[in-house]
Amino acid sequence: MPLVVDEGRGHRSVLVVGTGEIADAVARRLASRGDLRRLVRADHAENGTAAAVSWREPRELTMGVRYMAHTREVRVPSWSALLAAAETGTVVLIAAGSGVAGVLGAMRLLSACRQCATVRRIVVVSDARVYACGPSSPSCVGEEAPTATSSKAVRDLAEIERLARGVEQSGIEVIVLRLAPVVGPGTDSPLARLLAAEIPLKPTGYDARLQLLHIDDATAAIESALTATVGGTFNIAGSGVTTLGQIARQRGQRPAAVPHPLLARAARAMGVAGLSGEDIALLRFGRCLDTRRAATVLGFTAAYTTAAAVADHLGSRGRESSWMGLPRPGEVARTIGRIADTATALTGLPRPGEIDEYGFDPEFLSWCGKRVLEPLFEGYLGLDAVGLDNVPDTGRAMIVANHSGTIPLDMIGLGYALGFVHPARRAARVLGGDLVGAFPYIGDVMHRLGCVPACHDDAARLLAAEELVVVCPEGYKGLGKPYSQRYRLQRFGRGGFVRAALLSGAPLIPAAVFGAEEFYPMLSQARPLAKLLGVPYFPITPTFPWLGPLGLIPRRSRLSIEFGPPIPTAHLGPDAVDDAETVLDLCDQVRAWIQDRLDARRGETGA
Repeated sequence: MPLVVDEGRGHRSVLVVGTGEIADAVARRLASRGDLRRLVRADHAENGTAAAVSWREPRELTMGVRYMAHTREVRVPSWSALLAAAETGTVVLIAAGSGVAGVLGAMRLLSACRQCATVRRIVVVSDARVYACGPSSPSCVGEEAPTATSSKAVRDLAEIERLARGVEQSGIEVIVLRLAPVVGPGTDSPLARLLAAEIPLKPTGYDARLQLLHIDDATAAIESALTATVGGTFNIAGSGVTTLGQIARQRGQRPAAVPHPLLARAARAMGVAGLSGEDIALLRFGRCLDTRRAATVLGFTAAYTTAAAVADHLGSRGRESSWMGLPRPGEVARTIGRIADTATALTGLPRPGEIDEYGFDPEFLSWCGKRVLEPLFEGYLGLDAVGLDNVPDTGRAMIVANHSGTIPLDMIGLGYALGFVHPARRAARVLGGDLVGAFPYIGDVMHRLGCVPACHDDAARLLAAEELVVVCPEGYKGLGKPYSQRYRLQRFGRGGFVRAALLSGAPLIPAAVFGAEEFYPMLSQARPLAKLLGVPYFPITPTFPWLGPLGLIPRRSRLSIEFGPPIPTAHLGPDAVDDAETVLDLCDQVRAWIQDRLDARRGETGA
């Protein structure tokens, strides 16, 4: 597709501003185009002025073939002079990794673009680090998500994006591309080097989802932005996700687990310096980008999946050589990996399978259901699931349940009832609190079982995919209430779950969970200790913490789950989300049904 230009002047000159492997790769790709009049590379000095300008113009070869040839290095007094001299029509600003000088350079460059009559488009190459990455962040992030303020580097990126959008008022079209971590031949970021390190490292207790982008796809996305007819912000990433554990197994190794506060130091000892706080947060909690807008509006889809990008990245690093006849650390890691594979096969432990963008692993769920959950709920505790015929075999639905029991065994039991007792064996996508992902090991296990962060974005996306979503509006207030308040529902909030159902047209199915209050009768929340530990409560039960780990064994209490008749919402339409009376009425209707069933069960059992 030809470049979008000002037809009156025919400007086909492109200015690429920035350094690094992405800027180099973009310049090489654009140099192969035959429709460019001029390609200019520039960087910015510490005070933001133009520096290190290289000038390329096409030369005509035989048979009418054109190519971009390096002609000269030039010096210019200002960005305005450079834009005018090159008759620049499009500016590509590589913002990622530019630092303070990048912000100053962007301020000067964008100011010059406002005053330049030839500039028609600005493409800002940003980074997905502008999105927050934590236990409460959405599993799959869309372009509308707010930007983070976790570090100065991230704030600088967000500031450059803001400055670029301000230029739109001058009639210049602005496209912002937020790239996933870039890997592939020639990439040298700390994360790219960590993925290819001789001994793979990962944070202890975490094996987060990673979505990556091949450098060829990064340059292809930038080229697509040059020829697109629309502006805006777009997420750019390869399809699919992987984990550090899967990358290590792809190499026949096992990753070495390092406590996350020490991960940067351990990586530095392995020759991988420069891991930032954002990199470590990504390795703990993961991030997946919603790229649907890039596919539908920009017309771009990455050629490399995340798995293919990793394979090419690892393949480009070459093989290890021995040192004085001794095996390299990577060979030792592969030996450990073979021993671990043998131990896994002998013990019958599950092998990590393929996960989706939310971290769900169907193979792991199946193994846990047969080996752990069935003995727990069918044998030790006992489970009664009533009204399963109210849960549809297919299609979207939102199940709204009460929450109790100090430790969320009630939701694990509800998920077991839907996934293994329901005739259609439906996977329940339970919306969990931020502590689910914050704790090492626990968060990884829960995500593989189907738990996702309790946020509106994930709920809406799952319902749109015809999934079965489970929500507990009481949250920690219900889970951590004292035993003296058992089976008394806490406040259901402002009806956020109702709004998610209305937007998708999903029916609301109330579920009353009885028997979980007796698992761990909470005598005290120990609030001073909980505040010190940064948790909502610290449970004091008849057995915990007095018996240590044995205190985590639940008391035998039969778990009863009753699913109520669905409450339809599709007839109300998505506009009903703005009707507070409708939202609160539906919320009260669900809450009243659950409380009535709990009261009835208490009367039947005398609890």
